[in-house]
Amino acid sequence: MAPMSGSARKRRRLTEAELDAVRKRAHRFMTAKGTPRKEARDLWLLGDGPPGVRDLDWARVRDASPEALTRIDLYLRARDA
Repeated sequence: MAPMSGSARKRRRLTEAELDAVRKRAHRFMTAKGTPRKEARDLWLLGDGPPGVRDLDWARVRDASPEALTRIDLYLRARDA
């Protein structure tokens, strides 16, 4: 078996429509009454946008970079959200 350098699989860049869909899924996940606060906080920490005035403000995820939104997408997929 050949040695692997770096990651075994590279994730393709998400399109603008896919990024928008991730934002919507993240918003539903963060604001759902059944979402544990720790999981909402974990998702919030994945965002890299400027934090809002309130704890766990949606703006940090909404204004996240495409790279951060890709991480958020993977987080949501792992939780079937």
